[in-house]
Amino acid sequence: MAQDGLDIRVLDSNRDLSRFAREDLTYFYCYDGSLHTVMGVGRELRRQYLRSVIGGIVGVPDPLWDYAVVVRKELLRETVALAQQWGLHFAQRDAS
Repeated sequence: MAQDGLDIRVLDSNRDLSRFAREDLTYFYCYDGSLHTVMGVGRELRRQYLRSVIGGIVGVPDPLWDYAVVVRKELLRETVALAQQWGLHFAQRDAS
């Protein structure tokens, strides 16, 4: 996502999301139990952007990462398991 120029913003709490709603801005919200982050605020991104990024990370070729096109439950489960680790990655990187 950073390669696509999406900046990461750390929020004080999820209440800060209301500003994006008021301004009708798009965003990706992540919360790992302690850190609230948003990415891609106000950016127009291609359809199924996040799925395509995840597919690239776990090595799923296009268009197999698009669960709306190709339903593969084993890949969905693997993707969710891998994505759960992202919050820790962001927290460690932002702390350094």
